[in-house]
Amino acid sequence: MDTGLACRLLGMDASRLKTEGEIAGRLFENYLVLELFKLSSWAADLVRLHHFRSQAGQEVDVVIEDRHGNVVGVEIKRSATVSPRDFTGLKVLRDHLGKKLVRGVLIYTGNDILPFAQNLHALPIRHILS
Repeated sequence: MDTGLACRLLGMDASRLKTEGEIAGRLFENYLVLELFKLSSWAADLVRLHHFRSQAGQEVDVVIEDRHGNVVGVEIKRSATVSPRDFTGLKVLRDHLGKKLVRGVLIYTGNDILPFAQNLHALPIRHILS
């Protein structure tokens, strides 16, 4: 639950976080999932957070669902660039949910808000944590 403590226990300092991408990516994802849980507690309407995994193995890191069944899918990537391939899980979720998927968001470390396909956007982390 505490990514700072996890880094300490793993001996991950700033230089190791730069060179050990897989661990850094998992810590980054965990940190953002925890932040989304915190932010969801402030929502005007009750929302629930889930994880999505299709039978074929495509995943979406966080599925935010309101009491009416409307969904926002959130994929998290520790990368400054994104490609259409990064939206695969969100596209599968959209195909599965249809109009119930209000938006699919890929949170990344880049600088620009980027539209991809219908209701799918890349959003810099700074917009989540500001």
